Amino acid sequence: ALSEGEAKARSSSGMREAAALALAKDLKLPYYAGLDHLPKLGSRNVEQFLALCGDLFAEIQAEITLQRKLKPKLSADRQDKICRRASDRFWREIPRRVPDGHLVQRFVLSVVKMAEPENAKPTIPYPPGVTGTALLMVDRERLLDPKKREKIPGAEELLTALSNSISYNIVSAELDRSVKNKQVMVIYINRLLCPHFELPLGRGGYREKKLEVMSKWMTEPVEGPLLNDRSEQLSF
Repeated sequence: ALSEGEAKARSSSGMREAAALALAKDLKLPYYAGLDHLPKLGSRNVEQFLALCGDLFAEIQAEITLQRKLKPKLSADRQDKICRRASDRFWREIPRRVPDGHLVQRFVLSVVKMAEPENAKPTIPYPPGVTGTALLMVDRERLLDPKKREKIPGAEELLTALSNSISYNIVSAELDRSVKNKQVMVIYINRLLCPHFELPLGRGGYREKKLEVMSKWMTEPVEGPLLNDRSEQLSF
């Protein structure tokens, strides 16, 4: 039996989301669907949200045109597939629409690779899961200083990747967040990328990394394919 405090700690919104995603993966159930999750995929960007809504509306319109149902309705499974397709498309288009897109993808992949072992832990230490990283503000100042940057292998590429990924809405950055008497810049990947990597949509989980570690991400190859072809082909 759990105490009242333990029960409350284990029933937080973050813990519930982590448990729901874990069950969806294990039982192959749709997860990226419903009124709670779809708005989050907009990642606080109206244009991105409307584009996703357009994909969902196009599916409904096809159902109406083909007169398959008197009251057309998208099942959770169909919504999940459409969201995954939009996520895969968003990921694939990065090299084409973002300057130095290959560096941006390398950075995102490094964050995801860093998050995977944390999210796989049964105790879920960072509920609902790690979807970002953080850089000390003092390290950020070092990164912005050309003289200090040139002494760190990969720092130039890291600055390029961060600048372009923030400018083109691939990641978001929050400056001067206070964590354990330290000031950090928190970096989260765009939520629309979460279905591609099967990550939770809730924000809150991140792991702080030193500048030298992040810079090293940009000089070492990231294991695993750049493109994920898990999404199923949609047909009407």
